[in-house]
Amino acid sequence: MKLRQLRTVMAVAQCGSMSAAAQMLGLSQPAVTRVVGMLEDELGLVLFLRTHGGAQATEAGLLLAQAGAAAFRRLCEIEGCATDGMEAAALCFASSFARQVSDHELAALVAVGRYGSPKLAAEALGVTPTAVGRSLAMLAGRLGRPLFADRHGSGLTGWAADASARARRALNEIAGVEESLRLQGARKPVRLRIGALPASRVHLVPEATRRFTMRYAASEVSIFDGSYEALLTKLHAAEIDLIVGSIRPGNMPEWVFVEPLLEDHLVVVGKPDHPLQRLASVDWWDLRSARWVLPGKSTPIRAEFDRLVTRSAIPAPAQIVEVDSFVAARSFLLAGDWLGIFSASQVIAEERAGAMRRLPMSDLGGARKVGAMLRRGEARTEPIEQILSHLRAVAGEISLVTA
Repeated sequence: MKLRQLRTVMAVAQCGSMSAAAQMLGLSQPAVTRVVGMLEDELGLVLFLRTHGGAQATEAGLLLAQAGAAAFRRLCEIEGCATDGMEAAALCFASSFARQVSDHELAALVAVGRYGSPKLAAEALGVTPTAVGRSLAMLAGRLGRPLFADRHGSGLTGWAADASARARRALNEIAGVEESLRLQGARKPVRLRIGALPASRVHLVPEATRRFTMRYAASEVSIFDGSYEALLTKLHAAEIDLIVGSIRPGNMPEWVFVEPLLEDHLVVVGKPDHPLQRLASVDWWDLRSARWVLPGKSTPIRAEFDRLVTRSAIPAPAQIVEVDSFVAARSFLLAGDWLGIFSASQVIAEERAGAMRRLPMSDLGGARKVGAMLRRGEARTEPIEQILSHLRAVAGEISLVTA
């Protein structure tokens, strides 16, 4: 485990959020999130629970932060810095040595203390004597004191030998906690974080996730909803692994890779005994007095609805309730003579259960592409490949039902 990773864990654990830790470390918030995410993947453990209010350390996260605090306290002692009463993250910056020292410098110091000479240390580390010498020179420069009793490097000075022992203990403590966490991680569930836009929330993502959990009996799947812009921000910051929903070609950043899954289309639905359900066919003039439950104005479906109303030359609806949740829309649609316009894939379950029926309408606009959005160029883990495979399968089934 790198000191950089340990500093990051300690900062997030103390600050309680990725953004506050980023300010403390002088890094960007996405960089902190990536460091934590990569370390969690390496260990197979969840170190922090992401919430709207920040990041809460799990038992594993707290254990690692505590081990880091003990290790950095020993590193501060090498420079003679008093650390009594300091909070964990502050120990990373308590001395210039603790703040700047690198992993290879400490490894060189520990190896020389253990094996007696730079040459033997280089052999043990599997690097060249020149590399060891360079690391030791950088270390001596940081501490402002010579490491060796003479210029031939025949033996460490007394204080350097003590420093080597302290560094060795610190690194061993970190390694011990890391090994313990790795053993725990072997039994911990696979983590997957999915951002679901409206077109995928009702059936596509839930059904694909259900099948995913059958493949991974031990799994932790988080499904996030939110606006397109909010989920893009989470995807860029590596707070989620992918987004599933309607593709917006004119508003797609270059760093996003898109895999199309299906072509969806709009349907107008109401309860089965809605008066308009008795008609053999319905046109927009029949809808001139309808009460509507609609998505917000910023959504593609609402924009298409407004366009269709304008094109049909009927009066603007007199009564509209805007909702950002299909569950809320469902309550209106089942309780009275309301109508809603949705993607066909959103209403599959309701139609199968007989709770809703689509009106016999045509000409509701062109197909809408639904797909998965991922970070371009990033290596895909096995869980990502598995959820994509299930999404493709469910999308294929939806296409057959909604056609």
